[in-house]
Amino acid sequence: MVESDYAVISPVWAWNARKELELPGKVRIKHFPESEKPKFKDWNEYLSGRQITDLSRTAFWFRYDLQDEPLKRNELKSKAMELVRNAVLAYQVARPVGTGDTGSFVILCEKKQDSLVLDSIDNYRRLETTRWGRMIVPEPIDFSAFSAVAAGVQEAFAKRVVRLQNPLYLLELGEEADNPHIRVLLWVAGLDALLMAGNRETFERRLFNFLRRQTFVFPAMVCLPQPKYTLGDVVCDLYELRSEIAHGREIRKAFLEEVGFEDVDGNLIDGYERSYQRRQILEEAALFLLCLALRTVFTNNLTDVVADAGRWREHLERSGP
Repeated sequence: MVESDYAVISPVWAWNARKELELPGKVRIKHFPESEKPKFKDWNEYLSGRQITDLSRTAFWFRYDLQDEPLKRNELKSKAMELVRNAVLAYQVARPVGTGDTGSFVILCEKKQDSLVLDSIDNYRRLETTRWGRMIVPEPIDFSAFSAVAAGVQEAFAKRVVRLQNPLYLLELGEEADNPHIRVLLWVAGLDALLMAGNRETFERRLFNFLRRQTFVFPAMVCLPQPKYTLGDVVCDLYELRSEIAHGREIRKAFLEEVGFEDVDGNLIDGYERSYQRRQILEEAALFLLCLALRTVFTNNLTDVVADAGRWREHLERSGP
């Protein structure tokens, strides 16, 4: 049977590097000039006007090319779409900036002459980051770290390492959620699963061992001062807030206290107001700690260690990644 050329594509939101990138697993980040972009306006049967506008304005895309028999959405095409979806998730681990306002898309196209013609589209809910996540959008991208994370995420799914797959799914579900308490619950559950903890003492000890107590929770930015919050400042409260939510208890007043969002000198950081509550800081911390823990696994090539419960437990009980 004659094979056709296909491409699986997905928009790269907030890609400020303005350059293409080859990722492990034959997924690329590719620039689409106007002449090469699919004719999104012809897809109005499948997409809303707002979605068509957002996609038409996107310049950089994840892309995976393949050859396959036409017509059927078979295993090869489905596997290609999975690889691109994994790359989208890896991008959030490396850089939790969320996605566009209208959703997250993985699109299968057939290549005909110089254009991409829609074959099928998987439309997922938008991924919503936190305020600090929105503020890091202009920051430089660490290409080496992103490539390592992308390789690790692909490996985790290829080898079906459930101890990594579940935190990745919980990261995504938390970014899809609208309720801040549900987001805390999901992201801390992801950390709990990764750490094989099950109680607060084990959770704290293993997280401190793995990432170190004095590590800053939020990444530094070029244009703004370093937020003051370390693991030691948030981990105990984070697990307690998660427990109050999970067990249906009333949220304590301490978590509702208006404390702002401060830098290492105790000054309110631009973009935040003094009415910012402790629980909002903890919501942000839950996202960035889960991403930090997963990045540390992948950039240190620990996937096989995490897959072995005994080796991983031993690793977590000693200090350092």
